[in-house]
Amino acid sequence: MAPMYDYSCHDCHKTFERFFRIEERKQFEICPECGASAERTISANIQRDEPPWLSSATANLLPKGTDVRPITDRVAYKRYLRDNNIVEAG
Repeated sequence: MAPMYDYSCHDCHKTFERFFRIEERKQFEICPECGASAERTISANIQRDEPPWLSSATANLLPKGTDVRPITDRVAYKRYLRDNNIVEAG
C-alpha cells in the first residue's frame, strides 16, 4: 500500500489527498478544484486509542493507600512499578 500525502492549494484553499509510492511523491500536485499548483503539506496520523500497556496497568495495578492517584500515562506506570519493586516483563 502506498503512503498518502496531503496537499493544500494556495489559490482556492482546498485540501486533498493523493497516494504515491515514496519514490514517486511530489512536492506539488495539480489542484482538482481550480487547476492551480498545490503544495504538499506535513500531516501526522494521530491515534487517540489507549496504548495496550495502559489498560493492563489500570486494570491490574491500582495504587495503594490514601494517596490514590490513577495511572494515566507511561511515566506514572513506570513509577508505580519502581515503587512497588515490580519488574516489567517483555
